[in-house]
Amino acid sequence: MLLAAAIHPAHGIGLDLCFFHRSTGVACPGCGLVRSVSCTVRGDLRSALTYHAFGPLITLVVAVIALAGSVPPLRRVMTRLLARYAEAASGAYWTCVAAFIAFGVLRALMQVLDEGLG
Repeated sequence: MLLAAAIHPAHGIGLDLCFFHRSTGVACPGCGLVRSVSCTVRGDLRSALTYHAFGPLITLVVAVIALAGSVPPLRRVMTRLLARYAEAASGAYWTCVAAFIAFGVLRALMQVLDEGLG
């Protein structure tokens, strides 16, 4: 994923690939995420956060997973930590999922309200 993000043009390819956005004109919860990750990989955090607030976090998580998968001693440590703190990790995961969805819904709502008032 990180390699694909590094190859992907930071500000997109000019095509709207999101069916929901093309159909409704409203951003879905994931709209801008690939561009955000692509900007994060390049170190452009300002643009990354403009595209999607969760891009830098997702980039960090993917980088940690890739590193842990590539370095066996680190993988063993991560496996033990996740086993020891499984309940906390599960809670953190579901909190992030809920925050991601809430972010997407609020962003879409703000977009609809802004277009309605503009």
